[in-house]
Parts: sequence; C-alpha cells; structure tokens
Amino acid sequence: MYYALLHLNRADEFVRLSVSMGNGWHNRNYEDRLALCMDIKSHSGQTIISVEDSSASPQQGFPAFGKWLDREDAREHPALQEFSQLASFITQRDPAISSYLCGKEINLAGRHHGNGSG
Repeated sequence: MYYALLHLNRADEFVRLSVSMGNGWHNRNYEDRLALCMDIKSHSGQTIISVEDSSASPQQGFPAFGKWLDREDAREHPALQEFSQLASFITQRDPAISSYLCGKEINLAGRHHGNGSG
C-alpha cells in the first residue's frame, strides 16, 4: 500500500511517498508490516529518492501502515533495497507521479481528484 502527496505549492517540487509492505493484511496483524517515508525528486532527468523520518509522513498515525522505520533505522534494515525498488516501480507506473516528476500536466487517470480528505 502506498500514499503519495504531490507538493504543488513549493519552489522545490517533490513527491512525499509513504509505503507499507508486508503480510499484515492477511490476519490484520499490522506488526508484520513495515512502513517508510520517502521524498522523490526529479533532477536532470534522474529520479532521486531520499528516506525521511516517519514524522514527515501524513500517514504516520495510520495503524494499518505497520511499524515505521526512521531514517537511521532504514539505513541498516534489510528491507531498504526492497523499499527502494518499490518506490522506483511506483514512480514509473503511477501516472500522476510520473507525469508530475516529468514536469507535465498531472495525469489523474483512475483517481478521484480532491483535497485528500475523502
């Protein structure tokens, strides 16, 4: 599961990506899930992913995301590579994120356009 926040009103444009992965959905044991907050930027045609502390994620208080890794925890965690691969996949395959990072009009195909509250 992931949640992406496109920062549209800032000079420094980026996507704040909160990603959750693991097996917790099967038995609602969210302790079996890990979550990580990342910022995604585009610079000179390259995608740059940086790990942020969990406090930066708007989903930090949502229990279904599971156990959050902070920046220091993630640095040594074996799941970091999988989180990075998943973030790369999301940025390439999610039309809203990929169009935003390419500087194009945001492609909202398949989405309900709103203010994130519903």
